[in-house]
Amino acid sequence: MGNMIQNDRKPSDLTQTEVGKWNRINGRFAHLDINGNVAPDIVVLTHDKGRIVDGILQSHPLFEQVKARFQKAHDDLIALYMANSNPVLHEQLAYYATMDLCATRMMAIQDEVNSGRLSVPAEPEKSTAAMYMIIE
Repeated sequence: MGNMIQNDRKPSDLTQTEVGKWNRINGRFAHLDINGNVAPDIVVLTHDKGRIVDGILQSHPLFEQVKARFQKAHDDLIALYMANSNPVLHEQLAYYATMDLCATRMMAIQDEVNSGRLSVPAEPEKSTAAMYMIIE
């Protein structure tokens, strides 16, 4: 999809393999407009715009405190796993800790739903809510 947007490609320009990929995303993550152009159904940003988003987040007054707390949680998880796992697994512990920290995203979403600021989509399994793509 990103390549189609960047290079103004239409389905008729795609290879057979690409057509299969387009068919899987058409109607879910993008569709064709009346002129046959790809119209994304998710937010699409360039790297420059993605950097602006990062800058907004990093400029928040609590950013460094939150970052430090996530680092401490990461380090504490690794220490816990290290004390309770076979040394053979120790090289993978950063991955495990990072995946556990990804769960905090769902906690934040649940907090937003509970506060009423965020609504759960009618069909979450078909939703593209919060999806985005960054292209060159």
